[in-house]
Amino acid sequence: MMPNTISVPQQAWYDNDELELQFPSSWELTVCYMRGHHRPPLSEQGFREAFANPIGTKSIRELARGKSEVAILFDDMSRPTRVAEIVPYVLEELGAAGVKDDSIRFIA
Repeated sequence: MMPNTISVPQQAWYDNDELELQFPSSWELTVCYMRGHHRPPLSEQGFREAFANPIGTKSIRELARGKSEVAILFDDMSRPTRVAEIVPYVLEELGAAGVKDDSIRFIA
């Protein structure tokens, strides 16, 4: 019988560690991964293509054109989102739309 142990990501901003959780052997565990969990991370080219060709909406560059201020919401450190990898591309798009750096606010 396999031990009832699963690993969950933790400290995504520091080490990308995993926390091992153990449960009673009488429990039946099912791990439900988010869509895309097992896919490799996007490369620089992948990010650029995704920002240039969004699905079902205009690009950030188009949406931001003519705007004087922008607020960017992102999740807190309890989520494993790689915000630090995504933000440079968002800022590049906003800059191309004419939004000045001092007019961009980040909200967590």
